[in-house]
Amino acid sequence: MGRQGLAGSTARWLNPGDRVALVRQSAQAAGRHARPCAARLDAPARPGEDPPVPDDLLALPDRLLQLLSPEGPAATMSVGQPATPAQYFADLRLVCSLLNGAWPHSRNLIAGPGMAESLGQYIATTSGDAPRRHALCDAPPLDARPAAALITAAARILDGGDLKALSELLAPARDSASRKTSRGRWIRRYHRAGHDCSAGFQNALEPLINSFQRTDRRSRGRRAPAPQTKFAPEHVPEHLQDDWYGEHFRHIGGNTRLLRRAAALRLVQIAAGGSLAEAAAFLGIDHCYLKASPGSAAFTDDPAEFRLALHALARQLSTTPA
Repeated sequence: MGRQGLAGSTARWLNPGDRVALVRQSAQAAGRHARPCAARLDAPARPGEDPPVPDDLLALPDRLLQLLSPEGPAATMSVGQPATPAQYFADLRLVCSLLNGAWPHSRNLIAGPGMAESLGQYIATTSGDAPRRHALCDAPPLDARPAAALITAAARILDGGDLKALSELLAPARDSASRKTSRGRWIRRYHRAGHDCSAGFQNALEPLINSFQRTDRRSRGRRAPAPQTKFAPEHVPEHLQDDWYGEHFRHIGGNTRLLRRAAALRLVQIAAGGSLAEAAAFLGIDHCYLKASPGSAAFTDDPAEFRLALHALARQLSTTPA
């Protein structure tokens, strides 16, 4: 699977910047004496079994070791945007944590039934002890095969242009105990460590977690405008114009009128903060359209698709001159 430097870099997560620096120093000191960790993932499959590992898993150790090497690249790509090695490993750590903590809902993101089974067996050994399981969600397994399944899945997600594959795991809970769910715990972990992540990861994650800031620190305080928004409410038409709709929302389907109204309401809310009712009053939209907000079956079965499209349009408006 890899060398001792790779095993050490993934077995116990530290601050990503410190970890990259530490492993690069270790690799430089070890020189040619670095040895394989002796854990084999390419053993032939037994009769009737699936192939032991996906092809990209066997290439991943060399790729990670290059990032950790003292002579390694100064930048890589994460979620379609440049990132430093330290930022990439911060992204990788958080995706691994989410896949681990959301099990078994994340099972479909693990390539190959055999690899998923290995990871599932590992997670099952920790599921009986809730505090221990919660602590282990942020640490990859020491056993090579489940660790490889987890890290390879996370790397494959970061290689994509968005984080849409994670949308189901980050869907808001329908009950009032969302802070106690794996989603709630992971979002709190992200808020503590997200500043170490790449810009691409943060931008792609924002519409999925569907969180926002308050104008004060009270839990019931007024919703604040989204940070780094460069357009104003008066730039938003009450009926989303054709070119914006065609570029960002046409693929969603459903009731076009409701969808355009919902997008306009949310854009005003992004720019000005406050409630949807205040946005509706600003645009002169009847309150009956408030039901067409993310999560409503009136226009889509996947609210993550709406949020992704909405934030893509908001970024476009914020970077459009005049």
